[in-house]
Amino acid sequence: MVSKRTSKKKTCEACEACEAKLSRRNSRPISKRKPNELKNHNNNKKNRTRADWGGISRDLLECITNRLSLRDYIRFRAVCHEWSYATVKFNRPFLFLARKIQSNKRVIHDPLDRKTYEIDRPEFYRNYLLGSSFGWLILGSFERRQLSLLNPFSGECVVLPLPPLKKKIRMYEIWDAVTLSSPPTSPNCIVLVLQALLKRILYCRIGDDKWDQIEDELFHQFGPNQAIWYTGNFYVLSRTGLIHIDVVTKQLKMIALPQSLSSDYRDRHVPYIVESRGEILLVIVKFTQHFEVFKMDHSSGNLEWERMEGLGGRTIFLEHGSAVCVDASEAGCRGDCIFYTRKQGKRLWNMFDMESKKLQTGPTQHMEKKKNYLERVWCVPSKFDLMDVSGLIRLKSDN
Repeated sequence: MVSKRTSKKKTCEACEACEAKLSRRNSRPISKRKPNELKNHNNNKKNRTRADWGGISRDLLECITNRLSLRDYIRFRAVCHEWSYATVKFNRPFLFLARKIQSNKRVIHDPLDRKTYEIDRPEFYRNYLLGSSFGWLILGSFERRQLSLLNPFSGECVVLPLPPLKKKIRMYEIWDAVTLSSPPTSPNCIVLVLQALLKRILYCRIGDDKWDQIEDELFHQFGPNQAIWYTGNFYVLSRTGLIHIDVVTKQLKMIALPQSLSSDYRDRHVPYIVESRGEILLVIVKFTQHFEVFKMDHSSGNLEWERMEGLGGRTIFLEHGSAVCVDASEAGCRGDCIFYTRKQGKRLWNMFDMESKKLQTGPTQHMEKKKNYLERVWCVPSKFDLMDVSGLIRLKSDN
């Protein structure tokens, strides 16, 4: 009787040589693997569990988006359906720039990470950037003598009726400032146009075919230069006072500026008004080097201006004819600061720190044939629709 020997195959556990061999085997391309290895690879691939990216909380997503650049934000929203709808609000101001109007392209500058992009919209062609309100750019065409409202990110556009204008009058003489009472998608949106040279104010609602106008002796005494919407009424800022306008009754009321201002400040100081947290803030720019901020207080029944030493965690962005104020925590930017830009100059913007009372210089613009940016407008996106990333072309960052 012959007994068969049973041989047991020796196996090694946690052997370094076998681990190295297994690692080399898995690192080979799939096309060069043996059939049994390829079968195991496919089985492991099927057993993998997909990450639940949509399960992340909304608060965490908003905290992340506040620290993303413009291009990264667009990519972030494209990850999944939940991320796209959870990050609709992108409360960060961008500086829109233009060197020439005979082009469909405009430059977008992000002051927080100092990155510059280029956006292409056919509505930009032969249109001036007159300002922004509620995340919409206000465009003016001299040839068509017409105003239009454009959401630069979603592409929505609203064309306003032709205003009553005289012939042979230039664009910069008739569109001194334009503001809105609400986003143009709202049915009760009112558009207000300040015409300092003509000493009048025009206004209309979205969908109207003509403009209404208000003329008063106050406008003949001094020209208005900025307006905001606050608690159901417009407030127009002139160099000597703040005018309260009721578009329903067409009644005007003058509100005096702070008495601490000198009488000759109109030639040396530039005032701005901005609405924030249910308050009207008055910003005085002195010689482009020093800034003072006042808050309108009407708690006692009388309108008074209270000086502010800080902004309470807010950030203000100023440019010719308009101002924007955002919460620094929501925008992901530095608080208690004022960003200021001018039409002329090599610097895109400068920043004033309210705590240290010091002015910090911003980046210089990327010069192209020694031409400065002729138009500079701050704009905060109100509705950031997902768009093609290729529509934004990364340019050379300004130094």
